[in-house]
Amino acid sequence: PVYAPSSWGMPTVDFGSTGNGKDMTYTRFTNIRTVFEVIKIESNGGAFLLGDANSGKGAYNFHRGGAAYFATTYAKVSKVWNGLRQGVDFGSEAIPADGFQIICFTTTQNCYSDSLSRDRNKSAAGGERVSGRQLSEVILFPSVLGDADRELVTKHLIAKWRKIALETVLANAVLRYDASRRDYFTFDANNAVTGWKNLGSGGATYDGTVPSGSNKGSFAWQNDVPVLHMGAAGSKIDLAFPAINTIRTVFWAMDIQPAVLFWLGYVGSEIYDFHCLSGVYGTASYGLINGDTKIYTDSEPVLYTDEWPLGLHQYTMSLRANARANRLTTDRKLTERSGGRALSEIIVCTSAIESFSRSVVQDYLQ
Repeated sequence: PVYAPSSWGMPTVDFGSTGNGKDMTYTRFTNIRTVFEVIKIESNGGAFLLGDANSGKGAYNFHRGGAAYFATTYAKVSKVWNGLRQGVDFGSEAIPADGFQIICFTTTQNCYSDSLSRDRNKSAAGGERVSGRQLSEVILFPSVLGDADRELVTKHLIAKWRKIALETVLANAVLRYDASRRDYFTFDANNAVTGWKNLGSGGATYDGTVPSGSNKGSFAWQNDVPVLHMGAAGSKIDLAFPAINTIRTVFWAMDIQPAVLFWLGYVGSEIYDFHCLSGVYGTASYGLINGDTKIYTDSEPVLYTDEWPLGLHQYTMSLRANARANRLTTDRKLTERSGGRALSEIIVCTSAIESFSRSVVQDYLQ
């Protein structure tokens, strides 16, 4: 297996796809009664959650039946709890295909395991029942934990891995502007904003600067939230940064005017990657945004007022291919299509962020 400090938010040991033979073993345990795993499993991969090779005499204790967590044939597990949906018995649910989960299960008697990724002795013939998961943490107990203790461990794991996921996404974001850090703005003698320092992994290379011919925005407080106010649509207020050509996920906390037809701009070429059409998030003709499945907005604004500015919302946008941008607000070469927003934070990532880590970042922005 390979240690994979993922840029999308979950450091993990990657065992690869089912059948590649990757595994990790340890001294055989014969008294397992409670198990916690922070794991992502292939939707059709690995009919097991822990393995037991034992020189060809392995037990079926942690074997699954098809997509179900545990079939009745392999009845050593009494109940399964999914730690991201607390209080629900997921004993017959399919393991989700998208994203990591924190699961806990207890057993009906002492159970056996000596490996993380192997099903019994089914490994010699090409490793057909080995691997098929990414694993971040495993905890084994020799006793059945009660409800209170299971809840305590689960909450610990949720808090721990959500924190790690957020820190990993923020650390790997190539560009990040945060208006709560006023010390990262630069101002002219009239307190107009002349630049914004990048907090992302791209460093000073992606500091935002006012491009030639553009107007300057202003630092402002909107309902007690700091923003870079970039005027109404057509204000020609903008910030430029060196082109990023491999954008896959973007998070915003901002107030955007309804008439604005773009999310990020690319000046210098006819590039429509973040262009919308008549208020539609994305169309087949414009850009790389799939409006049906790949843009996520909160159902309620972070804050709300009755007129423009309408109030801050958070938006998350996933892209179906690498997208390009070098401006915050100007649409291609059309300077009249600029401004039209008040921005509190933007996080630009060059990796596709999976659902678990997206939700963590969205909670952080909220």
